[in-house]
Amino acid sequence: MAAIDTVTHGLTRRALNKTRSVVDDTLLHEVTKIEFWADNPDAMVRVLRK
Repeated sequence: MAAIDTVTHGLTRRALNKTRSVVDDTLLHEVTKIEFWADNPDAMVRVLRK
């Protein structure tokens, strides 16, 4: 199974106020969605899809 199934580019107007703990480079539960801001979202999507 791939570490990342899909990557999409979108806009959001809501605040991202949820945080999760990372221990030894591992999140402490299954992750189903990650949202973040990027200065160049098109380039970020291209890199993540490789």
